[in-house]
Amino acid sequence: MRQRFQQIVISSKATTPVFVALVVSFWLFGVNTSWDMEGVCLLFGVASVYLLVELNNAFSLLGRRTNFHAVLFPLMWMSVPQGAHLAESALLAFALLWTVYFLFRSYQAVVPVSRVFCLFLIISATSLLIPQVLWTVPFFYFFLMIFKALEPRSFFAGIIGLLFPYWLLFVYAFYEEDLELFYTPLRVLADYDGIGSGALPIGGWVSLGFISLLSGVGAVYATINGFHDKIRTRVFLRFFLWLQGILLLLVLFQPSAFLYVSGVMSSVCCILSVHLFTLAGGRLCNIFFMFSIVTLLILIVCNLWMPLYNSF
Repeated sequence: MRQRFQQIVISSKATTPVFVALVVSFWLFGVNTSWDMEGVCLLFGVASVYLLVELNNAFSLLGRRTNFHAVLFPLMWMSVPQGAHLAESALLAFALLWTVYFLFRSYQAVVPVSRVFCLFLIISATSLLIPQVLWTVPFFYFFLMIFKALEPRSFFAGIIGLLFPYWLLFVYAFYEEDLELFYTPLRVLADYDGIGSGALPIGGWVSLGFISLLSGVGAVYATINGFHDKIRTRVFLRFFLWLQGILLLLVLFQPSAFLYVSGVMSSVCCILSVHLFTLAGGRLCNIFFMFSIVTLLILIVCNLWMPLYNSF
């Protein structure tokens, strides 16, 4: 029974309602800000869960149709102190997953122009609120080249997508005779501390270590056993490996940024780890699965009930 526990949990029809009940209970208990902001976080969170389901259904990232990564994602996110209750984190997670959807749709596309335009339009629109998102532009252009979707027309489609929201902002600022509205995001872009300042709480370091562990194990499995996946799936998983690695480097240089990118890192972690749990078998994998679930629940409980976990 113990050897089959992993497959039972992932494939059982009761898993989704049980995990949804846990998510709702933990989220309601952790509410500590205004309901307006909590409503924004909830809206973006639900949209992110939907996008995770669509990503797997459209691109077969996990080797089979399953919603386990989607229901695991909000629980993983709640293990980060205040992560799921931070509007910037919720916005970044939603925008990233939406951007990834258009990026993957452009993979070896005959005419990728419209998809590339939408990809960079989302990045640019998000940067109006979080300007540091623009630093991801070279990263996405690099993977457009890897995906064989970068050509002169798609390159300039991306540039137009980036400039369009700022053109609208400039027109609005000019109409209001307040060009400071236009200059502010550009000034914040060069601010190293703009996405976070101060030290990371103790609980944040623990959650970061847990997410890094799961991501690392999933990355090793995807790399070693990638020959079992389709070529397209291997390329997509490689994108998530690079993304998680870059985010980890960012957090190491700017630890407080983890609270803002925790939603993104949690979503990537769920994809990599559930890919492992879905395809791998054996006693060791089942033990690691049970260890991960129990540790995740302990982290959430500590986040909700232990002040020391959230202290500096």
